Amino acid sequence: MMILLAAFAGLRVHEIAKFRGDDLDRVNGTMTIDGKGGKVATIPAHAVILAEASTFPRNGPWFPAYAAQSDREHITAAAVSKAIMDTMKRAGHPTKAHQLRHWYGTSLLGEGVDVRVVQTLMRHENLSTTALYTLVHQDQQMAGIAQLRTPGGTWLRPETLAA
Repeated sequence: MMILLAAFAGLRVHEIAKFRGDDLDRVNGTMTIDGKGGKVATIPAHAVILAEASTFPRNGPWFPAYAAQSDREHITAAAVSKAIMDTMKRAGHPTKAHQLRHWYGTSLLGEGVDVRVVQTLMRHENLSTTALYTLVHQDQQMAGIAQLRTPGGTWLRPETLAA
């Protein structure tokens, strides 16, 4: 579930660590994120997260602290980061947890989601921060330039670009 929260909601490791059943509105399909700088945001929950949530508590922390950390209600961000990295490595995809957040932003953009929507989903104040998280692929660039009109008003097509 930690990987799903990173990849399908773009959560940071500290946001995953303190995620609670109370943060997921299963009826309306939204998640309330206690984010960076204490900012709270509500975003739509992906269907994958909603489906898997049925095996997680409706209240309280999803990732409670271990007995040795009894002064904490939930595990640490470092524990989330290590768990994700170890799991991804065992699966043959050595990836740091934060790279899943980059994948989230890049994938949204790649699917044609407007960059301002991506910005709000990633909970960035500045669009320039979102730009750091989103890679623009060559096929997206080709699709973009194919939308340009010629002076005569006709649409450019990829096959005419070589002419």
